[in-house]
Amino acid sequence: MQMTKLYILSSADGPPRYVGKTVQPLSYRLSSHVSKARKGVSDHRSNWLRSVGCKVAIDLVGEVPGS
Repeated sequence: MQMTKLYILSSADGPPRYVGKTVQPLSYRLSSHVSKARKGVSDHRSNWLRSVGCKVAIDLVGEVPGS
């Protein structure tokens, strides 16, 4: 069974700002978020990523079975 990873995004000087889930490696998921922000996607997450210079940390919160 595939495991779903729960993760948070936060900037170096701030609290967690975004909570998400993925079945992909966390590094892949982070680069996908950053790529969308750099391409100019206009949503809250992308706007926040651009405001902090796309310099964020991704941290695993836990894993659960399923997708």
